[in-house]
Amino acid sequence: ELAGADVSSPARTQFCARLAMALWTRLELFESSRVEGGAPSAPWSCSCALVHNTTVAAADAHGWCHLLDGGTLAERTAFVMHDGGVLCMAAPRSGAHLVSVGLEAEAGSPTSRAVLRLWQLGEPSQPPTCVRSLKVFGDKTLPEPAVTSIAVADDLSQVALGLDRGGVLLARSADGLRERFLKLKPLPTLAEGPPVTAVHLAHQAAGGAPAELFVVSRERLVAVSGGGLRHERARTLDDGGGAAPGCSCLNDEGY
Repeated sequence: ELAGADVSSPARTQFCARLAMALWTRLELFESSRVEGGAPSAPWSCSCALVHNTTVAAADAHGWCHLLDGGTLAERTAFVMHDGGVLCMAAPRSGAHLVSVGLEAEAGSPTSRAVLRLWQLGEPSQPPTCVRSLKVFGDKTLPEPAVTSIAVADDLSQVALGLDRGGVLLARSADGLRERFLKLKPLPTLAEGPPVTAVHLAHQAAGGAPAELFVVSRERLVAVSGGGLRHERARTLDDGGGAAPGCSCLNDEGY
C-alpha cells in the first residue's frame, strides 16, 4: 500500500512504481544491523508501507516501524509503533505526522486490542513522538473486528477505519486528533455490508477538510458525504465493481 507521496505530480507515478519494485525485491532481504532500542536484527517482512515526502515508512509483524530514505531505502531509524503488530498506516499530505493502527496487549485481557496512534515526525534520523493514543473499540467485553484500512484527512480533522466485518468507524476532530474525548463511531449508513478493503478521503483543496469518503469492498464502491453528521448520506457508485485490498487509490484531484 503506497499513499501520500508528496512528490511532484509528473514524477509521482514513476517514483511510486520504482519504490514499489524496490520494496518487493528488498524488504525481506535486508542485511539489518541492530539499532538503538532493540529493533529486530534478522530479516523482517513488511506488513504495510507508505511514502511520505522523501521518507518510506515500513512496518513489520513485530510492531516495529522502519523509516527509510526514499532514494536509497537505507534505514534511518526504527521504533516500536505497536507491541502486537501494525495493521495499517496513513500520512496526511499537509503535516509531519503518521497515523497508525495496531494491536496492543492490555492487562486482564486475553487478547490484544486495536489502538490508533498519532505520531509527530521530527528529524529524519530520530524516532517520531507519539502525541495521541486512542482505543479503537470502546467495549472490551466484545470480540473486536479486524481493522483492514485507514484514511486520514490532510488537516487531521477526520480518521476513517474500514473493518473486516463491513462498516466504517469515523472520528471527527477540530483539534488535530488531540481532543480529550475523541471517539471513533460507526457510520449509520454503512452499518451492514461486505468486508471493507479500502477507505479514501477526497479533499476539495490540498490541506483542507475532506469533501467525501469513498468506501471500497470487493463487491462495490460507495461514496459517503457528511459522514458522522445528521445529513450523512451514502450512495453506491459501482455495484459489482469493487477492488481487492491494495488495489484502489485516489489521485490528487480526489478521483
